[in-house]
Amino acid sequence: MSELAEALRAVRSAWDQATRDGGEACGMDVAERAYQEMQAAWFAELGVHIALLGRADGQ
Repeated sequence: MSELAEALRAVRSAWDQATRDGGEACGMDVAERAYQEMQAAWFAELGVHIALLGRADGQ
């Protein structure tokens, strides 16, 4: 019985560590990084359009 209890304690401990941060446990950290990468790409693309339009206007 004590071996089973010890195994369950180990499982509980691993589960606790993996799920303590709810956002990370639900993949929110992955979604946040993907959003930040997308935002950076859009920001850069808009910068290119602004630069091209600025040149067309003689700026």
